[in-house]
Amino acid sequence: MKRAQGTARDLAASKGHVTQLASDSARLQQSFENDERMIAQLNETIQRQTSRLDAMQMQVDSLAGANAKLGTELALLQTTHNKVFYIIGREDDLLKKGVVVREGGANLLVAHPGRTLQPARSLDIGMFTAIDQRSVKEITVPDSTRQYAVVSRQSLDNVDVSERDQSLFRGNLKIKDTDRFWSPSRYLIIVER
Repeated sequence: MKRAQGTARDLAASKGHVTQLASDSARLQQSFENDERMIAQLNETIQRQTSRLDAMQMQVDSLAGANAKLGTELALLQTTHNKVFYIIGREDDLLKKGVVVREGGANLLVAHPGRTLQPARSLDIGMFTAIDQRSVKEITVPDSTRQYAVVSRQSLDNVDVSERDQSLFRGNLKIKDTDRFWSPSRYLIIVER
């Protein structure tokens, strides 16, 4: 009998233990299912975020391309804006080329006293030397011992020359302030006297 009672106790303990294990197993199964749902949700979130990141990367790439294009266009505009032209020559050569004309003065049938040399109204860019005003700070004359005059609208006040007598000068034009010097005209016409 004692043995039967011990076995009954062992059996009851085993049943309790099995019930506890079943309960633990159900809890673990529930936890496992919850973890699986959470992993699935996290995977969905990761996929959504990856899609958003891909879309954002496409936008960044598109903006980078647009920015590069704008940079190129800006550089081209700056180059075009800073492109200036000059020509140096004897008066008769510049008249023949149509770069300068004589205007004004009195008309006395035979003579025209008081006529001044002026830039032509229409200038052929091909006659001029093109330079970038940002980098060229000095215009070299062919013969620094000869006298020259600026026919175009630029002022000698914005340059340094070796010798100056009102509107006439000798030596190369060393431009002090490129913006001020080139602002009246993009075309510099210098005539040899």
